[in-house]
Amino acid sequence: MPTIAELLAQAEASHQAGRLAAAVQFCEQVLQADFANAQAHYLLGIAYYRMGRAKEAIASLAQAVRLKPDDAEAHQHLGAVLAQQGQVDEAIASFEQSLLLRPGSAEITENLRYLRVVADNNRGNALAAQGKLDEAAACYRRALAQKPDYTEAHNNLGTVLAEQSNWGEAISCYRRALELKPEMGEVYMNLGVALSNQGAFDEAAVCCERALELRPDDAAAHSSLGVVMAKQERFDEAVASYRRAIELNPDSVEAHNDLASALKEQNRLDEAAACYRRVLELRADSVEAHNNLGAVLVKQEKLDQAEACCRRALELNPDSVEAHNNLVFVLVKQEKLDQAEACCRRALELKPNYAEAHNKLGTVLAERGSLAEAAACYRQALELKPDLAGAHYNNSVTLLMMGRFAEGWLEYEWRWKLPALCRPPRSQPAWDGSPLAGRTLLIYAEQGLGDTLQFIRYMPLLESQGGKVIVEVQPALIALLSQSGFSGLVPRGAPLPSYDTHAALLTLPGLFKTTLASIPGGVPYLSANAALMEHWRRELNDVPGIKIGIQWQGSQNSPRPCRAIPLSAFERIAKLAGVRLVNLQKGFGCEQIALMADRFSVLDFGPQLDEANGPFMDTAALMTQLDLVITSDTATAHLAGGLGVPVWVALPYSACWRWLQTRTDSPWYPTMRLFRQQVRGDWETVFHNMQEVLATML
Repeated sequence: MPTIAELLAQAEASHQAGRLAAAVQFCEQVLQADFANAQAHYLLGIAYYRMGRAKEAIASLAQAVRLKPDDAEAHQHLGAVLAQQGQVDEAIASFEQSLLLRPGSAEITENLRYLRVVADNNRGNALAAQGKLDEAAACYRRALAQKPDYTEAHNNLGTVLAEQSNWGEAISCYRRALELKPEMGEVYMNLGVALSNQGAFDEAAVCCERALELRPDDAAAHSSLGVVMAKQERFDEAVASYRRAIELNPDSVEAHNDLASALKEQNRLDEAAACYRRVLELRADSVEAHNNLGAVLVKQEKLDQAEACCRRALELNPDSVEAHNNLVFVLVKQEKLDQAEACCRRALELKPNYAEAHNKLGTVLAERGSLAEAAACYRQALELKPDLAGAHYNNSVTLLMMGRFAEGWLEYEWRWKLPALCRPPRSQPAWDGSPLAGRTLLIYAEQGLGDTLQFIRYMPLLESQGGKVIVEVQPALIALLSQSGFSGLVPRGAPLPSYDTHAALLTLPGLFKTTLASIPGGVPYLSANAALMEHWRRELNDVPGIKIGIQWQGSQNSPRPCRAIPLSAFERIAKLAGVRLVNLQKGFGCEQIALMADRFSVLDFGPQLDEANGPFMDTAALMTQLDLVITSDTATAHLAGGLGVPVWVALPYSACWRWLQTRTDSPWYPTMRLFRQQVRGDWETVFHNMQEVLATML
């Protein structure tokens, strides 16, 4: 029977010969006889380590140092195995103990230095995961101070700086990491995203494409390329990248979320909503996804569903200022202004410097008619965030409604920064209002038909500028404006003649420094066709009484449904003795005529109106043969005003800026009279007032 000393000798010999299984066997025999033999545990641990059985190696070496605490080599080997397994702090403790036993050991000192660097990096990762970004950055910087060529720490520090929007320093970190290790696909990906946030889109795309060369099946790299494409507004390419990322990683919440955002930008709302719902399948407690889905549902006018999404987001996180802010938008659309104001103020309690919430509060107050308070909110928002386009635009509308045109026109130019209204790309310079001196100026319609009819009045002023004017307008207005004597008309979508400079139609009041006193208010500046006027004179010749043309709502997809009036509201007018109502409504809304037939009648010329002769042509001619036009706030009001016929406009409580705040007349149209709601949604009182005025006139 071999002695313990002989078995240990055979174990060491087996080690040296590479017969690790035999070494294990000899050590186990020793331990069966003497479990407290530190040397056997040590040799067994080394054998396990060399065999790749790290867990067993750690257990054996730990037992060795417990039995023989002054064994420097056992501590050192235990530290090495722990380090290999990522147990850095435990490895450091083992190496420090080994160094105490063998002071001055260069090998152990170097191992410790490296492990302390790794430990700092790992601590940085843990702190970053907890959202403690400043502390994480300090750990990475400490690691780099000890080991300036530590690639991972450069990349990790860059990522933390990127999360803090410190893009410039983050880019420097990523570039240094790539200098040290040029084939790191992850770093190229991170650098691409950082560059895109600095506006360096071309270089960002190159970085992301390089990342994909190195890691073609990396879902995160495809997502990063999508982010870059989205920032360049190349949404088709962004969508393709996100979809590829999802193919590679179907459960990627980030890819589904980014895809939804890109689809939303393309107004592909059903697809965007489906993506956000997929996010919620993967992560039901995602406050962001509930909130974003709510925003999409608002655009789809599914207000009840949108409200439910926002409120669910707030159930999950009552302190989410974004969810409060989004809910405000829903509540305003639902005209729940008390709730909307309370929601705004709660958001500002949570985050007093939240510019978007100040802006939304201004919107709520403006809807209430508190314009001075609304303007103060917009100013506060702009102090906090000077480039907040929505606040500039809202401020402009408020200033214009208050009659403060000089400030209002200037602010109104911020409309081009809004997602819903992008200026058409033009290579020529914008006109600054200076004399044209032989140059050709392009004026282009930018908003609705009513806006074009209102502001086309500036064309005669342009003729005095010494140049040629081209006017690009909606095709539906070409016939009417040609009839009215406007020249240089081009239908939108047709090829444009060459021009030297350009301006949008609603920019002209600002360029001409229009004030309330200097509005070019002469009417008529629109004209009806003489033959059609005669035709409609004959059609109405046998119609007795006072003939009043009526129009009660805009298109089915009107952005301001509060302007629509139910046809039933006109019953008071219809029942005045001697009054005959004549329909000017086209398409959507006309179905109400039959529903009101047993209560009052409306003379309806149906398909005769504007079908054969083109949009607005018959309507304009018919208006000239009527005694009065009563209309909601639509293009019909501007047509009647521009023709110079008597027109009454029924306005909702929160009316458009162009009608100012409290006036009953309009400086834009001398023949117009305004009747305003004094209580939100109350058309009954508006038409009661009209009835009384009409009765007096009759």
